[in-house]
Amino acid sequence: MIVTIPIEIKSRELHSKLLICYYLLKFNPRIKILLTKSSILLDRKIKKKNLIYFEKSLSKHKIKNHKEFLKNNFIVSLDEEGPFYHWSNILKNSRINLKIINHFNFKFFFLWGDNEKKFFKKKILNENKDKIISVGHPKFDFVKKKNHFFFQKELRIINKKYKNLIFISSSFFTDSVMDERIYKIYLEKTQKDKKNIERFSEELKNHDENYFNLIKLSTQIAKKFPNHNIVFRPHPRQDINKVKSRFIDKPKNLHIVSDFTSTPWIIASKFYIHCNCTTVHEAYFLKKNIYCSRPNLKIFAKKQLTEYGKFYRSNEKLILDLSKKISNKKNLKKNSINQKIIKFSNGEESAKRIALNIVRCFKNIKSEIKIKEERKKRSYLNNLKYFILGNLKRLIYSKFRGLYIFLFKYSFISVKYIFTKDYKMNKISSLQKKDILDFFKKISKKENKIKCKRINENIFEIKKI
Repeated sequence: MIVTIPIEIKSRELHSKLLICYYLLKFNPRIKILLTKSSILLDRKIKKKNLIYFEKSLSKHKIKNHKEFLKNNFIVSLDEEGPFYHWSNILKNSRINLKIINHFNFKFFFLWGDNEKKFFKKKILNENKDKIISVGHPKFDFVKKKNHFFFQKELRIINKKYKNLIFISSSFFTDSVMDERIYKIYLEKTQKDKKNIERFSEELKNHDENYFNLIKLSTQIAKKFPNHNIVFRPHPRQDINKVKSRFIDKPKNLHIVSDFTSTPWIIASKFYIHCNCTTVHEAYFLKKNIYCSRPNLKIFAKKQLTEYGKFYRSNEKLILDLSKKISNKKNLKKNSINQKIIKFSNGEESAKRIALNIVRCFKNIKSEIKIKEERKKRSYLNNLKYFILGNLKRLIYSKFRGLYIFLFKYSFISVKYIFTKDYKMNKISSLQKKDILDFFKKISKKENKIKCKRINENIFEIKKI
């Protein structure tokens, strides 16, 4: 059995995906795992049979690749951007392809919680009740105290540099690594429902109001509490330089930082502030003091994700309550978490549930794949052509944005170039063999040694010795 697990954003996905790998190898030592750069193994040019592909989304722009892949292979899926119960209709429609779920070789649609089942019609649920199952998400396995040792290095740095930490988590589309105008063109190309596109654009304007308010609130908090360190962490899809440019007259104790995943920051903080970020679930599981600031409710999430901690539409009221909390140190009243939103257990881990389902479903499967270990060398002329075209594209993007948008709109530039080079550098290209071995060294005992090798620039192979 060969299981392939693509990784898009290393800082956000690596630990949770490697924990799934750990349990897969634990339950079946004969499994071979391929850790890949995004969706490289969906390429029809790569010969494969009975490959099990762990997909992070069923986006409609992948439908042709998925259909071709499913002819001789299998797909299981856990959406990285969930839980999707609070998504806009345009995101649900673009990231969840119901036709693929009905395919015989599509075996699992793993959900964060039962609330996500409300998206599906009864007929689809009844026909696929063994496929559509709630498992939670492996990233929440790391909020459990027994797993905090994974972040020892990060926590040491954070605790030393950012004492009395107030953590503010951003989760907005504005100031994205991609040009927002290009993304709107991308939606127009990939979405048929024009009303949804118009509604989405209008909601983004309302999100902007909340985003700029969160920036203002961060500055106000920093000035009010000079003995605290306030860390504003942009979302991985945001460009940190664009975000930094929003902060005018920034106090010295206010830091805009994108280092590490959110988990160690939340562990190290006493106070967690957000607008509509799903990392609020981690803050809740870690029993942090949670404050949600959302003055404009005319967004697709409405009041969702405000049920944890305290909710405010006024900065003044939030700061007043925060000041009282810092002064008297009384615990905030905590709500009971709804297990239908996130399936979470202090006992069994989500990664374990996922691995067990995969191992049991595919126990008799024999997979085959032929991968070239080294990329075929291009001729001098081909190398020169790609060098010139690549640099020309980057030059047009950085210096002549209007021309780039025109070329993108009329398909002279492919939709696959929607992300910038900076965003792509955060993907698996920055992953090293040492990152994988260090993870298994932390979690594995002597009897669970693994072998890891880099097959080529896009693929790592992991198997048990």
